[in-house]
Amino acid sequence: MNGSPAFSLIKTAKINGLDPEAYLRDILTRITDHPINRIDELLPWNVIAQDPNCEYR
Repeated sequence: MNGSPAFSLIKTAKINGLDPEAYLRDILTRITDHPINRIDELLPWNVIAQDPNCEYR
């Protein structure tokens, strides 16, 4: 397996104006308790929609 999915997520975070390191740190701590049927809420564009002033902007 290669790192393409991770690189894609990092690039998407950057495109959406997020600090990729802070974004990944946050979602990796939240993902274990997050319902699988709502995993899309952790995508960069949805994080911004939920909180436009999120800490990793």
